[in-house]
Amino acid sequence: GAGEDMGAALPPGAADTRMLDPASLPGTVLDEQTATTLFRGLRSGDREMYDPVSYVVLKPDNTTEWKWPEHPTGKILAITNNLGFREDADTQVEKHGPRILVAGDSHTDGLVWNKENFCNVLEERLNARPGATPCEVLDAGVGGSGPQNYVGTLKRNLYLKPDIFIAVLFTGNDFLNALAVDDFFTKRKDGEPIRIADYQRTMVAANKRWGPVVVDRFNQALKFVRFPEDADIALKAAVDSYLEMAQLCRD
Repeated sequence: GAGEDMGAALPPGAADTRMLDPASLPGTVLDEQTATTLFRGLRSGDREMYDPVSYVVLKPDNTTEWKWPEHPTGKILAITNNLGFREDADTQVEKHGPRILVAGDSHTDGLVWNKENFCNVLEERLNARPGATPCEVLDAGVGGSGPQNYVGTLKRNLYLKPDIFIAVLFTGNDFLNALAVDDFFTKRKDGEPIRIADYQRTMVAANKRWGPVVVDRFNQALKFVRFPEDADIALKAAVDSYLEMAQLCRD
């Protein structure tokens, strides 16, 4: 469930979420149709849904089951609460102690049971300290999202008045996610057609041989080797998103 099925039917123009040319997508508003092309989790609609602020969020009150033989239970249940957080209990608007809000991609969302994701492990350890004031750590991670989505996660949850906001950056593909969203808004053309075709052939061949994890874990590295000019643009897009989050927190 963590990788792209290269053989499945995709929206027009989407050779793969991280191999399309976002500048070719029409318009400058990231509406639901455009978001479905950019964020693969929206295409099945099993766990994720469109949001006009953060573009993609987890569905509230939803449970997804994955078979996972290595786990003692033999499976993983990905459960969301009333606000779409990876929490077993509902989140109340009123705070009863310090509140930490965490945004991130699949590493934060977690292919684990809720009690095993690092947000809930952190909450347990913080509350286990002698004399600690009880706090809550809310896991708002969404698989397949990136820096611009984390900005939206903060904006749409400001009403919860978090005391601390953490945006987890996965260096394996978050820069590529930031580049895709940035290219959509700026309409920057993504290199020369011949180089693009060669790059995509390499990725598709690797995916067929070693599986979809190649797209998630090695695509960004190959992209920036083949298109070194994209690396600085991607870095700036990611840093700009984090600077915006920092400003929102200061305000």
